[in-house]
Amino acid sequence: MIVAREQRERRREEASEWCMLHAEGLLAENERHRFDQWIADPENAAAFEQATRIWQAMDLAAEWPEMIHIRTTALQSYGEANGARWRSSTARRWAWLGGTVAVLLLAFVWSYAFLTGPEIFKTGVGERTVAMLADGTRLSLDADTQVDVVLSSKMRELTLVKGRARFDVAKDRSRPFLVFAGKRAVLATGTQFTVELIDQKVRVVLIEGHVEVLEKFKAKEEAEALRVNPRGISVKQFLQPGVELVEAADNTSPGRQIAPTDIGRALSWEGGKLVFEDTDLRAAVERVNRYSATKVRLGNAGAGNVRLSGVFAQGDVAAFVEAATELGGLQARNGDGAITLYAPAEKR
Repeated sequence: MIVAREQRERRREEASEWCMLHAEGLLAENERHRFDQWIADPENAAAFEQATRIWQAMDLAAEWPEMIHIRTTALQSYGEANGARWRSSTARRWAWLGGTVAVLLLAFVWSYAFLTGPEIFKTGVGERTVAMLADGTRLSLDADTQVDVVLSSKMRELTLVKGRARFDVAKDRSRPFLVFAGKRAVLATGTQFTVELIDQKVRVVLIEGHVEVLEKFKAKEEAEALRVNPRGISVKQFLQPGVELVEAADNTSPGRQIAPTDIGRALSWEGGKLVFEDTDLRAAVERVNRYSATKVRLGNAGAGNVRLSGVFAQGDVAAFVEAATELGGLQARNGDGAITLYAPAEKR
């Protein structure tokens, strides 16, 4: 499913309209029902919350000359249009209001972007999505995934909160591209790669181009050096295409593993498949659970040590459990809306 930029912008405009009407006490009684219906949509509610934060930030900056001018102009325009509201149709009044508040919001965001929160992209269980960012980057989200995006004039900072995502990065030498995951960060130029948080590890697969994986606290310093001098940065270790890096998501477990990987297998999730090749069951179960309301659990430590190979359709929990029991020698028990896998020697 492609997330259309126009749809997101329209939602922001609508959220800004409702926010301004609420904040300035301009919401008419006959419009409250329509607002209640609109905000019942979770995505609309999230946009309204963000618009409210922006409006509150404007209140905090109320004495800034730029803010006084922006806000005064918008409200004066609203007052003039509102005076003629009975001579105009509701549709025309709302069309005008959408344009005015869009100008207000855009002026604020472009001038004071640091006051706004990140743009949040996320998917639910069993859902995948693709989004185009404002800089031209293509963002592909696996199921049960969240990526927070902040694009500024100097830097592009994305945070993988959970799950897995693919990044097809638009080239922009003046704005380095950083993806934070746990206490790690991926620094990239124009390139293609995936990042996954799983089993308390960060997994990075480089498809094309170059990336460097850094400790989080060093990332911005390296990115700033790259921004100032794109050709002169001293890079410690760039990954090469066709390799996978696995490293602890925190700083408690030292060491990193870098090994060749099959790109087609690594990207099989985009085609609706889960491909496991001698994968430990802890990581396999975590991936399987992204696609189904029926969860798989590990009942003891022995079950987590089993390794599994196979190809499964996303959401086909029955086939996965069958493979774990027949090929992995585990036993399964249904209960509490989940399927629990046990290693026989430790079954209770």
